[in-house]
Amino acid sequence: MWSDHGRELCWCNGTTIAFYEEITAVLDRLAEQNLPDLSSIALGLATLRTSWPDIAAQLTNAVTSLRFSKNAGVRRVVDSREEILAVWPDSLRKLTLLTRYVEQYSPSTSRRAELLAIVFRNFSSGYGDATQDKLQNSTEPACRRKLLARGTRLSK
Repeated sequence: MWSDHGRELCWCNGTTIAFYEEITAVLDRLAEQNLPDLSSIALGLATLRTSWPDIAAQLTNAVTSLRFSKNAGVRRVVDSREEILAVWPDSLRKLTLLTRYVEQYSPSTSRRAELLAIVFRNFSSGYGDATQDKLQNSTEPACRRKLLARGTRLSK
């Protein structure tokens, strides 16, 4: 959910996932490659915060609860997404490596954006080429306006 008039993306409990500036830095950087879905970007950004271990524990509890639910409706949904639930432990381990990197090196916002660009380098969004081009083109004007506002000269 968004709070502070769209300046902050938060979990439903109010814990910050990322601030607007961090999100735009990542989107600007990812515009040069396949753009992942927003939920993947948000999860990646969440791992770059010190709150990640607590959030990861809550997510793990939710995943575990869903896997063993007795509710037929929940079971149908879980069964249809079993492959995602099966890889959660390994995914969690890998995501936690990002947190450890940030804790150890305290990278800047631009370095964090670069880190996520590396993580998502081989990511397949599932979007077709036309949709991917449209997404990339829609981010470029915003990038150009931001650079112009900073006084950066553009070649185009």
